[in-house]
Amino acid sequence: MKNFQKIVRGLLAIIIATTSVFMPFEALVLANENITQSERLTEAELDILWDKMSDENYSDYEFDLTDAERDALWQRLIGDAETYVENLSEEKIIEIEAELEAFYEAEEYFLENLSPEFLWELYVEENPEVLRMRNGIETVIEEEINTMYETLAAEHHGVIEVSPFFSPGGNTPVGFWTRRFSQDDGVSQGNIAAIEAEGLVARTMAERERRSSGWSEMREDAFRHWLWNHLSVRATTVGLNATTRYNRTRIVTTNRELATAIFQAQPSLETASPTANQLAMGRYLRIVLVNLTQVGWRNMMNTPSGRDVQMDLWNNYWGRRDGANFGPMNNALRQFNDRWNSTAVNTGLVRGTGTGATAMSIARQDRIWTRRKALPHN
Repeated sequence: MKNFQKIVRGLLAIIIATTSVFMPFEALVLANENITQSERLTEAELDILWDKMSDENYSDYEFDLTDAERDALWQRLIGDAETYVENLSEEKIIEIEAELEAFYEAEEYFLENLSPEFLWELYVEENPEVLRMRNGIETVIEEEINTMYETLAAEHHGVIEVSPFFSPGGNTPVGFWTRRFSQDDGVSQGNIAAIEAEGLVARTMAERERRSSGWSEMREDAFRHWLWNHLSVRATTVGLNATTRYNRTRIVTTNRELATAIFQAQPSLETASPTANQLAMGRYLRIVLVNLTQVGWRNMMNTPSGRDVQMDLWNNYWGRRDGANFGPMNNALRQFNDRWNSTAVNTGLVRGTGTGATAMSIARQDRIWTRRKALPHN
């Protein structure tokens, strides 16, 4: 955590010093190889556009960027990230390499020791007050931890096989970056595992509901995201305190979307075993993404892939909200169907990646930007 805080301070110093724009990446903006030389921006034109996109007071949100403009801005952002990494000192690189080694060792240790008893020990270490609770709370949590373990892993010839969704040691690229970013944000290994376990349950339930109800793929995807967050904010395995559960869930589920966006923007980072330079670049890009200006968000995220990222962020958010307000008289599936069938711009779920009233409209995109709690805080 201390290492990351140092990196954040260094990144922010560079950003402030260069007045660089906080831009998203084209999950966001994929380089367009068909742009002709005559369409490319001059440095002067790029400087003007760059200034507009980085100005928090700039109010002309309606202008449409051309492919050439998006490509030029993206290439400049990547160039800034590469420059930042190139300027890291040898001592900093060694420090990040040591951090990576420690991370992999901790992940391996977690997997090797994964058992209900081990998970309970981790839980008590973080929540010692559970041992002083009455009314059978301790027993209830132990049962939930047993269920969590059964969800995460199954015995097979004496070796624990873990679902690809749960990825100790970074077995999948999205698993590594989600866990690394979330630990950077202060969420522990055990808490991340608990949230990932709820994700597995949500995925299974969404697949089952699609088969039994004949849902579309889009509806299944929305239910999976909504239910993952809904279950996680209610799971005592994620934490004893409701606010703590909510914040941990927000961080982990959002970081998963940010990792996917980063891969689409910079494919070389889609690896489960990044180098120190790659980890530094990934962290740099995430800081850029979560510090967008509104004009940058409006003009750069309003693409099919950018709207796809926002759709998941939106549906994740309402899953958390509904889960936090869930009561004994509520039914989760009915709650989801009510949101899905709603056409209300502010509260209905997103049904597609277009820009219509039931999809990722401009109004919803703006709400994603203004709802800062939808993104992790650094």
